[in-house]
Amino acid sequence: MSAAKARATLHSLLDRIERLSEAERQRMVSARLSMNFADADARADFEAVLRDAATMQAVTLVPGRGELAHLWARVQLADSAALYRFLARTPAGEAADRAGDALHRRCPQLRNVAGVRDEIAAYWRAGRSWMGLGRHEVDGAIAFLRALDAVLAGDFGGRDMRTVARQRTGDSKAIERQMGRIARWLRQQGMVDPTTSDPEALAALGLEKQPQDVKLAGPVTVYGRLLPELPHIGLPPDAAAALHPGRARRVVTIENLTSFNRYAREARGDDEIAVYTGGFPSHAVGRAIAVLAQAGCDIWHWGDIDAAGLRIALTVARHAGQPPRPWRMTPALARTHGTPCPPQTVGHLPDGLPEEVRRLAVFLESPGAHTLEQEALDPVSPGAVPADEERG
Repeated sequence: MSAAKARATLHSLLDRIERLSEAERQRMVSARLSMNFADADARADFEAVLRDAATMQAVTLVPGRGELAHLWARVQLADSAALYRFLARTPAGEAADRAGDALHRRCPQLRNVAGVRDEIAAYWRAGRSWMGLGRHEVDGAIAFLRALDAVLAGDFGGRDMRTVARQRTGDSKAIERQMGRIARWLRQQGMVDPTTSDPEALAALGLEKQPQDVKLAGPVTVYGRLLPELPHIGLPPDAAAALHPGRARRVVTIENLTSFNRYAREARGDDEIAVYTGGFPSHAVGRAIAVLAQAGCDIWHWGDIDAAGLRIALTVARHAGQPPRPWRMTPALARTHGTPCPPQTVGHLPDGLPEEVRRLAVFLESPGAHTLEQEALDPVSPGAVPADEERG
């Protein structure tokens, strides 16, 4: 143990040198030595390693003062190249170059992530880790790049995450294991809303562990056929593009399942369609919203009154290609039925939003903010309440 402790002390000198700039490396680098050992043998083992390093002129040993003059108090770096040889350690710059070269050599076919691969290598050569991946984690970086490449290839055809991973990487859990880092990268690139959860981030691209049906209610046709009048139905994800609103001219997207189920049974008008978003809409739900909006439907969104609920409304609006029309999401309702909370961070709002959206954002970011889960309200159709009353 004492020999290992001595080697760790010597490694710390090189660690410090590697963190310094070229100009700063001219300064003296040293470390204080331990004076406490379990017994004389432990001290002897510790000092033997240091003596060998000094013999190779890699370090200089500095004795203590006064009564401690017979003991070594500090160790100073004398020749970093010699210390690298003594410790059989590869210099950081050389190790980073080797790691970067390994990424290029072992991932030449991953064309969707060539830029990411180059960025990781550049971080390593600069002595930095990339999204938690250091230069010693070449295998981990390659596993991430392969999983990300499989995701960015797109064209999932309604297949589940494990099937896509197995077909594209040979490992059914390759994407699942890298989900957190992939989702983080997607958020950083602005490819998904920054407040999405990890599963929601991948679902927004059309990839889920188990693709969920598009749950909706109303007079829709699919592939030209009118669906039965049921409280609600679930469509396979690949059927979303074949939707048509029939006689409906209004779509109400609903964030939470309980509120959707109640709305479908208790409040939905004959001329409207209710769509369950499941939080942030998946790729299939987003496609359904886009198709219904393109067919001429007005899109309304009912969700929680909080920062995430507002971001979900904005995501629905992006799919719809029209400004969001939030429903039952007003400061007045939050104050009456909700709970006081610290100011929330809504984030950037795009231009061209209706005044009620900006007013809600200002309210949520204010000292008087309140939040409200939509389940606290009974479902009401936009067609049943005058617009001026709802805005009050």
